[in-house]
Order: sequence, then C-alpha cells, then structure tokens
Amino acid sequence: MIEQKIENDLEQEAKPQDQKKALAKETVREFLKSLLIGWIPVCLDYVFSAIVLYFASLKGLGYGFWDTLFIESKVAPDGINAAATAVGYFMGLVATYFLMVFFVFTHNKKGKTLKGILIYIALEVFIFGFNVLLGYLFPMFLPFTWAFILRIVVSYIVVFTLRKILIFMPEKKKNE
Repeated sequence: MIEQKIENDLEQEAKPQDQKKALAKETVREFLKSLLIGWIPVCLDYVFSAIVLYFASLKGLGYGFWDTLFIESKVAPDGINAAATAVGYFMGLVATYFLMVFFVFTHNKKGKTLKGILIYIALEVFIFGFNVLLGYLFPMFLPFTWAFILRIVVSYIVVFTLRKILIFMPEKKKNE
C-alpha cells in the first residue's frame, strides 16, 4: 500500500518533466514541418509582391519583371513598396492558415474553431503591421530581394512563436 503511494507520487512528479519534454519535441517537429511547407506561402508572398511592384512602378520606369529580383533599394516609392508587401502578405496568409491547421498543428482543434480563427486573424493583423514596417524599413538599406529575405526570417520566427503560444499550444489535461 505504502509502496504504491510512493510510486504514484513519483509518477506525478515525473509527469511535468515528461510533459515538458514531449511539448519541446512536438514543438521542434511542428517547427520543422512549418519550415518544410513554409516555402509555399513565402513564394506566393514574393510573387505577388513582385507583381505589384512591377506593374505599379517598375514597368513604367522601363524595367523588366525579372529586374524585381535585383532592383536596388528605393527605386519604387514607399507607398508602392508597402502595397506590394500588403498584397503579397495577404496571399501568403491565406495559404499559411490552411497549411498550419491541416498539416502542421493537426492535433489541435482550437485553430479550427471560430475563436481560434479570430485569434489567428488578430495575430495576423499584428504580424501584418509588423511586416509592413519591416517592408518599409529594410528596403531603405537593402536591395528588394535581400530586404524581403530578412523580413521573412524575422517575421517567421515571431509568428511561429506567437501562433504556437496563442492558438496551437496543447490543452492541459485535467487531473481526475
């Protein structure tokens, strides 16, 4: 009887550590899955950003579409850079939602609920503003492509962390 109580006490003490290890392992797996599929929304973001940048500014200046890959900073007006960032980001956002809910965080049901979707939208509005700010600042000192890459890296780390914490964190199991 006493041995069983001690064994139960030891199991309960070990559970938080095991849960932390399992959560860390799960988070790493989810991060790797998100990196694996992350190129899809990034490509959509880049292509739509480049299309807006080209048609709204560069074409009129005599540049070809492929010049958007190598264009120097500040060729396009700030408003055009911001609009290109906004359109590209929105296209990537829609793709990201579906990929995150149905491929990366498959165990979590919160992301598929109205509450989860509203939190996701609020988070994306915040990250959108953050991206527009980065899309405005980085081209001041970097060419378009390098500014885009840096913006993606910085915002990706921030958004993955916030999504995991606010939407896709596993729910704690209640002790019976």
